[in-house]
Amino acid sequence: MQARMPTFQSYFEYMMSFSDPSKLAPGSWGAAIWDAVDDGRIGPGSAFPLLTAYLVAALDTTVYALGSYVQFLAEAPQRWSALKADPGLIGSGFTALP
Repeated sequence: MQARMPTFQSYFEYMMSFSDPSKLAPGSWGAAIWDAVDDGRIGPGSAFPLLTAYLVAALDTTVYALGSYVQFLAEAPQRWSALKADPGLIGSGFTALP
C-alpha cells in the first residue's frame, strides 16, 4: 500500500483537476456535468462526486471490456484479420466478425 501511495496521489490530483470547469475541454463529458450544474439540472454539490464516480467506475469497466475484446480476437485469428482489413467493424462489436 505504501509503495502505491505516489500513484494514488497522482490519480487523486488528476481527479481534483475535474473540480475546475475551466480546465475541461468544451464539449467533454466533464464539461457537460458542469453545464448541468449551470443549467440547474444537478446541484453544485453533486458535480464532483459524479465526476469521480465516472472516473473510478469507468476504469475497471474499460479495462475488462478491452481485455475481453482482445481475448475474443485472439481466440479466432480470422476475426483479427477481418478487423485489420476493415477497421469499421470495430463499432459492430461481435456480431459482424466471423
